[in-house]
Amino acid sequence: MEPCPMKSPCILVCSIDMETGYCFGCGRTGDEISHWTSYSDRERDFLMSA
Repeated sequence: MEPCPMKSPCILVCSIDMETGYCFGCGRTGDEISHWTSYSDRERDFLMSA
């Protein structure tokens, strides 16, 4: 069996709005993006629903 891919809102449009701090593509902050792989599935689900 192959592992399930990690959930992510990334759409490969990686550019941070300098005024808001949010990515234009996925809506995450730079901190959320850099820590994404360390979050649990539950934490990622919460951030994607916000």
